Amino acid sequence: MSKKRQKRGGSGALPRGVRRNLGWIIAGAIAVVAGMVVLFLVLSGGSSSDDTAGAQATPRPDPRVAGATPAATVTVEADDDGQQVNPRFVPNVLEGPAGEVIAIDITNAGTVAHNLRVSGVDKQYDTADDFASLTVQPGKEQGMLVRIDTPGSYPFRCDFHPQQVGTLAVN
Repeated sequence: MSKKRQKRGGSGALPRGVRRNLGWIIAGAIAVVAGMVVLFLVLSGGSSSDDTAGAQATPRPDPRVAGATPAATVTVEADDDGQQVNPRFVPNVLEGPAGEVIAIDITNAGTVAHNLRVSGVDKQYDTADDFASLTVQPGKEQGMLVRIDTPGSYPFRCDFHPQQVGTLAVN
């Protein structure tokens, strides 16, 4: 092979047309990667900061409790012994007045997300008369309001861990 050919790049160099357009090729590749990143962020819900990770949208106020002042406040802790091991509510029996708004303050002392769903008067989950909190991330707190007019005991659970249960007693 001649020295003249070696100066032009030899047999291992990029073809002249590729070399001439290399800047455009690199810019196009960067644009494709940037577009894929934007698409991923849009499809995955955007930011994942600690305050919003796993958070649900704020629901509309429940008409059963909207604008009402709680007559009682109870506190419960959602806990677990690691990744979904022994999930529990402490205490697992909560009490409040029948026919009044009860504020339930939930603290997640566990390592995974929890929530609290109180069955309504039908004592069945996932029906129109349920009261459910937003998702509570580890180390965070969330409040919810409940109003049940009929005295009795109403089961509650974590939707993520159906074995994590308790009872709301309204008197």
